[in-house]
Amino acid sequence: MLILHALILHGRMSIDDLASVLPIVGETVVPATLVMSGFVLQEDDRLSIRAEAYPAVRTGLKSAGMSVGEL
Repeated sequence: MLILHALILHGRMSIDDLASVLPIVGETVVPATLVMSGFVLQEDDRLSIRAEAYPAVRTGLKSAGMSVGEL
C-alpha cells in the first residue's frame, strides 16, 4: 500500500527512488507483484500507476485514510 501511495503522490519513480523513501522496497517482490496484479506499469526501471487502475488505487488509498492529493 505504501508503494501505491508514493506513486500516487509523486508519479513515476524508479525502484531505487522508492527504496530510498520506503525501506520495505529493497529486494522484496512487492513491486513485481503490483506489476503482475495490473495496478502498476513498469517501463525500464520506472514504476507508475496504470491509467486504468488509477481510480481504483486512489479510491482504495483514500478509503484507508491516506492522503491522495487533489486532482
